[in-house]
Amino acid sequence: MSAYIRFRPNPITDYLTENWELIRDEFIAQRKAKMGHNLLEVQNESNKLNYVSSIRKEKLFDGRIVAAALYVKPEVLTIPEARQMNWQPDETERHWNDNIEQMPTIKKWFDTYKEHLASVVFYAAQPGSVINHHFGVDSTRYNFRMHLCLTGDPECKFNIENEIYTWVPGDLFAFDDAMYFHGIKHRGTQPRIILAIDIKKSAIQEFAIDFVERPFIPVAQKPFPVIHDW
Repeated sequence: MSAYIRFRPNPITDYLTENWELIRDEFIAQRKAKMGHNLLEVQNESNKLNYVSSIRKEKLFDGRIVAAALYVKPEVLTIPEARQMNWQPDETERHWNDNIEQMPTIKKWFDTYKEHLASVVFYAAQPGSVINHHFGVDSTRYNFRMHLCLTGDPECKFNIENEIYTWVPGDLFAFDDAMYFHGIKHRGTQPRIILAIDIKKSAIQEFAIDFVERPFIPVAQKPFPVIHDW
């Protein structure tokens, strides 16, 4: 059984895969207008928080990763992320409206399905970046994480417990971020850009193909699978 979840036709994912080029182009234009960066070219910076895992005692990643958030709820934030963002105890969600309003294609989708969402974030991984294998954070255990690929590179690979995938522009898959051990290696030359979305399983699971839910195990008790050389 694959850890990569695919979906039968449905309005939630079909809209994203049918409009991925518009989503990409609006995101690239928004970042260039706001930050002066052309994310289709290699960037020499990173704004994603890096931290040392309290369990595995290693950094989350090496290299350069640019993140642009549209929406986040606290259930998918690590403690270091919440601290960096100055997240308040009574804060239940955060919008980046200046980003959302400049991207009408994803805004339409977001406005329609917001009640099911825990995060909507763009990530641009630069060549040479490595995200070490880790379990994601989801304090509710209610979400899948979807990846919609906007730009790819044949040498940028995703590895879920030794099942390796190469992102292809326009392709979408999901996985159980909190329950599956996963990492990234980018040995290519071009930025890889994805739209990452945390969405409630209850909204999308009925459309999933051959998905079997893994029983919940607390973080401190999770076994770390051996990852072969890749």
